[in-house]
Amino acid sequence: MDSLTIFKRRLDLPPQRRMLLAYVITHQKRQGQVTELSQKYHVSRTFLYENAKKYASVDKIGLSSVLSREAKIVACQKSILFYRLFGNCSLNSIQTFLEHDGSVNDSLGYISEFLRDAGQAVGQDLNLSGSGEQTYQVVFASDEIFAGERAILITVEPISLTILRIELAYERTSEGWQEQWQSLKNQHITPSLFVKDEGCALKCAQNILFANTAVQSDTFHAVSHRLGLWVKRLEKAAFTLMLELEEKERLFCTAQTPQTAQKRLDIYLNCYKETIKAMDLYHNFAFIYQNLIQSFKAFDNKGELKDKENVLDDFQAAIDLGKMLNHKPITKELKTIETLKFTLFTFFDTTKKSLKMLQKKLEKILSLLQLNAFCSAWQYNKAKIKAKCAKRRNNAKNMELSVLENLKNALNDDYQYIKNMIYNELDQSIQSSAAVENINSILRPFLNTIKNNVTQQALNLFMFFHNHRIFKNGKRKGKSPMQILTGKPHEEVIDLILRKMEA
Repeated sequence: MDSLTIFKRRLDLPPQRRMLLAYVITHQKRQGQVTELSQKYHVSRTFLYENAKKYASVDKIGLSSVLSREAKIVACQKSILFYRLFGNCSLNSIQTFLEHDGSVNDSLGYISEFLRDAGQAVGQDLNLSGSGEQTYQVVFASDEIFAGERAILITVEPISLTILRIELAYERTSEGWQEQWQSLKNQHITPSLFVKDEGCALKCAQNILFANTAVQSDTFHAVSHRLGLWVKRLEKAAFTLMLELEEKERLFCTAQTPQTAQKRLDIYLNCYKETIKAMDLYHNFAFIYQNLIQSFKAFDNKGELKDKENVLDDFQAAIDLGKMLNHKPITKELKTIETLKFTLFTFFDTTKKSLKMLQKKLEKILSLLQLNAFCSAWQYNKAKIKAKCAKRRNNAKNMELSVLENLKNALNDDYQYIKNMIYNELDQSIQSSAAVENINSILRPFLNTIKNNVTQQALNLFMFFHNHRIFKNGKRKGKSPMQILTGKPHEEVIDLILRKMEA
């Protein structure tokens, strides 16, 4: 035998485990069970048979105590995971609950070590079971979020809301993103589309690793985030000047001498000019901003897909009008948006492909007018989800229901099937990295609980939990992100974690 061969001895099975194996083989034997136990515990079949003979005389009282101890430990571990993941509890709170439950292990050290081991066991990789060499081509929505001063790089699949990878980073560099995406590529997960903002590190990494992959610039960060604040600022400035103008008018009316009246009149007229200028700037910019935002609606009022070239022309015209306002900060922002013009409307290509597929599938049971009506309803539904104002949200909801009610009466039993197909297909059109913001809102309370003392193991555990938890509400209700991504069912998330730890 080669003298350089290194042997690593596996850990011995404790007596309690040996007794349990002996009992199972002797009293609960079934076909193939010995082979399964042999592979699970990395022992030979001969060892299991000899072990069964050795412990054949185990008394029932001793065995029941072993089984009871095992069950209590598993129950304690399940409670720790449940309190941490579903209850978002701190270590001190978990300890308090375990003490109240009378658990066998309730020390802070045990809880902390167990959670760390759980994060280590589930790992950073998705481990798509049974995928083999199958390649998953999905949308990559990537962005950075922060825990204190530490950056967390995250890539999400926005349709299923699966976290593809999440990891701590000491610096926000191109190399960090390349490593993250390369690790996904090694797992046979590749991007069909990148949805991201214009961060330098992100842009550089994408050009190096996936230069030929289409890019959808984040429409929210590119336009709404940049310009939306300016609408509020200009409105506030204009109405502040209006209040000042009213005060100047009051002072003019109360002047006691002609000289004072003339002086105050001059001040009033200057303020009047500034107010008119500010109001014109606000109204003109608000009009331009609304036109820019309207460009991101894929369908017109009739539910027909807009022509991409016409949309680009209108978008450019709105930008040119904005430059004519001669407001330096706004002009600077508009020039930045202008450089992103073509990647902002990549979603039109996806929507066009989806419509062609739907027309082909539904041509025998759905007219073109009905398909357009469904597209219009889908767009109202999207507006309802995005609306922050209750009035706008209710208006969009009522418009959607009105359109769908007519379709429901016309299609009868086929209505729900057709609606689900059209909505699901149009949902493939992604315009922003809102999925990352969604994950951020879920992760933030978790980070607050651990007081931003975040470790990679903690992020691993969060990612695994999120990917395997069942959604209770919304369009994904009844399924987990992994079920939507792979189309395969899986066990309950707590059992999955414990099984990985045991393995």
